[in-house]
Amino acid sequence: MKRTEQIIVYIGYALLAVALLFFALPALNYPSEVDLFVLVIVNIAVCVLVSVILGLVTGISKLSIIYPIMVGLLFYPTAFIFYNDSALIYVPVYIIICVVAVCVGWLINPKGLI
Repeated sequence: MKRTEQIIVYIGYALLAVALLFFALPALNYPSEVDLFVLVIVNIAVCVLVSVILGLVTGISKLSIIYPIMVGLLFYPTAFIFYNDSALIYVPVYIIICVVAVCVGWLINPKGLI
């Protein structure tokens, strides 16, 4: 496989993991008193972990920069489905956190693993 195709596959896996987090986790405990904990702590921790791993594997490329935008777009519908519209403030937060985490992964391993 070419490097571009490999990056697309890794981004797909990362987006799948984040989508499962954004949609499945709130569905399991909805309605609950721990929505804020899930929204702030768990989602951000998993987004950082997945983004750092993606940065380690792919490095910085044009395709890996699309990943944080896709994470923001994935969270957008969950704000209306599981939370209220005040959760939309987290869309740019997730985007910024994912950009920083991908860059941290890239700084750890600038060449990437693929």
